[in-house]
Amino acid sequence: MTVQTKIEWVGEDFCFVNKKFCLESLFLVSPKQRSTQSRWQSVIESQYALDIEPIVSDLVVICPLALEPLCRYFYDSAQIITYLDFTDVPKLVELGADSCFLVVGFANSFKTSAIANLTQLASLTATEIGFICGRDIAHISFLLLKNTLSIKKTVAGTAKLDAPLHRYQPSETDILETMQSLITETKFKILRSHGEGSHAKLPGVTVCGLLEDNEFEQSPRAGCSKQHHQCKRAQSEHISVVFADEVRAPIIVFFCCNGFNVSSELYPSPVSMALALSEAWCGALITSVRPVVVTDAMVTFVMDNLDRGASLGWIVTGLNRISAQLNQQNAFVLMGNPSYSYTVDGASHHTRIRIADTGCEFEQSKNWLSQVVKRSEYARRLLRTFKHWLGEELPEFAEQLDDKLARLSMLTSYLIKRAELGPSGEELKAYYRSFFPLKSLIRQWDRCLSENLLKLRQNLDPYDAFHYDQIVEKVVSKQKCPRCNSTMESLFFGRSEPDENKRTAQMCLVCGPVSEYRTHGLGIEIVEQTKIAFPGDVFTLTLKIQHQPRTEQLSGAVSINLRFFDKAMDLCVQDTAQHVTTDCEYVTFEFELPQTLSFDLHSIRILAVSGLDYAYCRARLVCVPREVEKEVVEEQQ
Repeated sequence: MTVQTKIEWVGEDFCFVNKKFCLESLFLVSPKQRSTQSRWQSVIESQYALDIEPIVSDLVVICPLALEPLCRYFYDSAQIITYLDFTDVPKLVELGADSCFLVVGFANSFKTSAIANLTQLASLTATEIGFICGRDIAHISFLLLKNTLSIKKTVAGTAKLDAPLHRYQPSETDILETMQSLITETKFKILRSHGEGSHAKLPGVTVCGLLEDNEFEQSPRAGCSKQHHQCKRAQSEHISVVFADEVRAPIIVFFCCNGFNVSSELYPSPVSMALALSEAWCGALITSVRPVVVTDAMVTFVMDNLDRGASLGWIVTGLNRISAQLNQQNAFVLMGNPSYSYTVDGASHHTRIRIADTGCEFEQSKNWLSQVVKRSEYARRLLRTFKHWLGEELPEFAEQLDDKLARLSMLTSYLIKRAELGPSGEELKAYYRSFFPLKSLIRQWDRCLSENLLKLRQNLDPYDAFHYDQIVEKVVSKQKCPRCNSTMESLFFGRSEPDENKRTAQMCLVCGPVSEYRTHGLGIEIVEQTKIAFPGDVFTLTLKIQHQPRTEQLSGAVSINLRFFDKAMDLCVQDTAQHVTTDCEYVTFEFELPQTLSFDLHSIRILAVSGLDYAYCRARLVCVPREVEKEVVEEQQ
């Protein structure tokens, strides 16, 4: 028998107490815009069948006290626990080990650190956990409904959209096929893209997570705009735009850094892929809660288990197991009910060494040469990384580095042999004089690397390349990010080698890579910077240069390069360098931002090289229109 369903649109003040969920008459909180209401009606009629998914007996719904009546309306047979503050949720999860949790709440409470902590807690207690969040009670009610109804059997198939390379040039046909695949209704969509949770950049197509008609109502032509059908991440005429609320599928897997970015932590504007997808056609979303590397094995795992009908919570648990092998702990989360399953067809100063400073200069010179040998081998490892990473696209400066390193090694070997002969008199003076060309070669190598490496932004990331041939030995999560105050991980890389060759990387769960340096070597740290600016403002950044006490400095200079590239405008904003002595502790960069700078979250990359040692850090800058008050932005941040 066909069940005739009528949706009763109610206001936010509607009392759900004692209301029983009934398919013949569904109560749903009406959104503020009538056009949104019409779209929600279409989503329900097009994708969902008029029957209810069974609720597992161990499902525990955790929600704010204010949302208890609404949650009880949709999940009357589930255990419902309320909280007054989101910080109470971890305690509730600990108490309910072996249960299946659905955490409901408002999006502004779902901070990245909190979600990552809950995901880790669920992992430790062998439970599955999902999240449902919305900007207001209307969006929460709509998402709860989509996680209650069954999906129609006529809604079938899987669409996989992939962005394996940054510089892939698609044809017009490829672009049209990608756009069509996004807006055509399928049961599952798997998106592996570049981006930071606000956009999904696919070959020739950018999916924009804009939530309102305009990103900046005071300046509609700035940033993203549905009204003008424009996106700041699609400035090129060769890139088309699809908005996230046009992507049609009830189940979406969004492989991207910071995919679960729902509380404006990255950028203070109404742009979020997770929210934009869930406020439209998507009922359940699997995505990441941190910067993440997504391997082909992860994609295959998801596709296979969706096909087998595994529960979404189980799939996320499996993804996190695979991700943990890459030392990306608790990377993935589920926005939806973890118990549901669907099938495709159904249901840290240093004193520089001066060789002639003391009476033991000869012995010091031999020790210094020994360090050159060790550091040269370390530099060769970096060049091997370039070859493995870039293959046939090896840049010309890499060959220059290789040539300088070969000449440096020959001269070092020659000096070591002369030292073994115990020179004296004029021979000893000649021996000492030979150190000048050696030091010159070292400085040439340093400058060549510092001036060129950051230009390979599209093909090679120094953060990853510097520890490419090492593995993570330890991860520590104690520090807070200086920009967003989120949890920051310190990852210690090595491969059963001497401590002097091990490296440390710092990663913010929200902002992404922060710094990377040799654990007992050169380091750079941002101590002060402009965080929020208007176009035309002066940007200032101050760095602290750090030399570990255990480090023997091979060069008396440090080359520091800063490169700022506006990806949306495809424009290099600043490419500048400073060369200072190793006695220098602080360096400041200052320049005026162009009037054409895009309104976005920007990355400013800094590379320091000294004595065949290298360190990297990255600053983030929020650029907003002048109509937006900085105080408001800082408060949101």
